[in-house]
Amino acid sequence: EAAVAQSLDELWRRQLVREQGAETYDFSHDKIRAAAYAELSAIRRRLLHRKVAEALAAIYAADLNALCGQIAHHYEIAGQLELAIEFYQRAAATAQRTYANDDAIGYYRHLVEPPFVTQLSPQVACEVLTELSKVLSLAGQTEEAERGARLALAQTQLLGETRWRFQAQHTLGDVLR
Repeated sequence: EAAVAQSLDELWRRQLVREQGAETYDFSHDKIRAAAYAELSAIRRRLLHRKVAEALAAIYAADLNALCGQIAHHYEIAGQLELAIEFYQRAAATAQRTYANDDAIGYYRHLVEPPFVTQLSPQVACEVLTELSKVLSLAGQTEEAERGARLALAQTQLLGETRWRFQAQHTLGDVLR
């Protein structure tokens, strides 16, 4: 603790960091942050991103919804794709509930692109594509919404569950209507 305090004090005196409240510091310029980040090895970066995601999840456990997108991003960079998928889905659902359709679309689209698309189970892929189609339809992007709904319907073949097939058909029907 003493070494950290001494190091932070030295960085503060050299004006490389600035105080952001009683116990928080930030780099004094974005280029300094970028240079420090570039000096980290890839494995160290992944470790630090995992620790940041875990810390955010622990500190804000009572109200994670506001930070799910950030937590997901840190887990993604850390290579923890399963956790990133979980938090991106939660971030998208939160955005949907607050009518932040562009944000929801962004999160869902991100999940159906590499590296996530190959990591999604058929059930999660179906859920993501169905929800993406609903939001795209609300946003007036009906052609893309129809494509997503048809892809969700195709995913139901892998699941073999009528419940998922019904949901995908229902979504497709809503989009076409």
